[in-house]
Amino acid sequence: MTKGHADTTVLEKAEPEKAKAAKSEAAKAEPWNTELENAGIYDLIGSYKNYYRDLHNKNVTEYFDSLVELSKIDIEQNRKTNSKIRETNNRINLLDRQIRKRTAVKVLLIVLTVIAALVVAGQISAMSQAQAGPELLQVLIALAGT
Repeated sequence: MTKGHADTTVLEKAEPEKAKAAKSEAAKAEPWNTELENAGIYDLIGSYKNYYRDLHNKNVTEYFDSLVELSKIDIEQNRKTNSKIRETNNRINLLDRQIRKRTAVKVLLIVLTVIAALVVAGQISAMSQAQAGPELLQVLIALAGT
């Protein structure tokens, strides 16, 4: 219920002729009201595309402009701050990706090191059981530093 409608209901009780005049004034001020009555329920999409979309955009723009005026925000400073926030978020995302990549490389290197150690231990074990190459075993032990 809009303000114009509330006023007309109060007027209808007090002075019916003035209420009719106020209704016609409200219809002129709010063309969507008579448009809906004339178009009925069948052409709502057309009404929206032709009239309500622009009306909505106008009302939203006016509303947010009034909020900006009430809050006394410095628009240019706000844009600079938002720009800095976006840049910082981009840097955070970039650094996060780099950290994940480096962590993956570290895990891969650790796994490969463990696998290599197991392969070397298995070869040493196989050589010691086969007694095929004691010289090679001695060279490996010397290289290991023991």
